[in-house]
Amino acid sequence: VRPMAPQAGAALEHRRMLVPLDQGAFSRSILQTAEMLARALKLSIVLCHFVKPVGPYLNAEQAPPGIASEIEALIAVASSDLERQALPLSNAGISVEIVVCMGDPLKEIVRLAERCKAGVIAMATRGSASLSRVMGSTAHGVLRSTRVPCLLVRPDAEQPAQQLESVAVTV
Repeated sequence: VRPMAPQAGAALEHRRMLVPLDQGAFSRSILQTAEMLARALKLSIVLCHFVKPVGPYLNAEQAPPGIASEIEALIAVASSDLERQALPLSNAGISVEIVVCMGDPLKEIVRLAERCKAGVIAMATRGSASLSRVMGSTAHGVLRSTRVPCLLVRPDAEQPAQQLESVAVTV
């Protein structure tokens, strides 16, 4: 966790948490922690997924018809997946928005956090025993590229997420 600058105060100014996900189970391991944090701090959640561009095309409108339909299909799959992930959060009374963007995840996470005025970015991160590789490259890049406080959670194979009882965050 990286806290806000001291002048920002003790409360989150923006009541939104940005939670980047891919379609793998690893990135979804942050969802239980995000839910607990959202409940405790009364935050809404923005779930997002970043689709890699197909060739030089950043959207279907720029692409020729065959590639445009491929881009639309990728976006549809990502949207459907995010909707499935959002449902339990919504059922728990948390306001959830889903966003699918095209582009480099690192750059787009930073841009989206600013655009949606996120008060915190919560991500699962891969880790290792080596201190120089404690975070995955995307998480490390986001942490270094944004002023938004970041909560990076490394799921522990020996301690399932269900055993997580509380999360302390300085914000």
